[in-house]
Amino acid sequence: MTKNPFIKLKSLLFTFMGLSFLVLSACEPETIVISVVDTPLQAYFNRFIDEAAIRGLDVTYATSQVDATISDIAEPNVIGQCSWNQTHQHSITLDKNYWSKANELQREFVVFHELGHCVLGLDHVDNTDAYGNCTSIMTSGTGDCRVLYTNNNRSRLLDDLFEMTD
Repeated sequence: MTKNPFIKLKSLLFTFMGLSFLVLSACEPETIVISVVDTPLQAYFNRFIDEAAIRGLDVTYATSQVDATISDIAEPNVIGQCSWNQTHQHSITLDKNYWSKANELQREFVVFHELGHCVLGLDHVDNTDAYGNCTSIMTSGTGDCRVLYTNNNRSRLLDDLFEMTD
């Protein structure tokens, strides 16, 4: 008894369709996270990624998962915040009043500090050098050290920031 070639083709087609359905129904939909970064902050995010890459770290994906806005922070003496919880991505808020008065290096300092929390998972470090200057970008601002972030010590402080992840 010879089988009809159309029956064999039909059988293969149903097998293929069944397997395709199983594969497609077994997959969960991919969660797409859309990060929102205020336009003035994007250049600092890009610079953070570049500085990390110079030091051998790829933080591109982690940085892309952080929202960032410039708005009012009600808490006194707070110029930036990194917040997160288990149900949503990390979020940075920078104080609008501080931002409007800060120079380029001060802005970079606060953005890199908050990205240190949100992207690198770092805590505060309030160590001082012999002159009373903070030895880390990750200073709390409430310790005894004086924040001194200049073109002269920028590279050293960035080396320290990205080495803290080791």
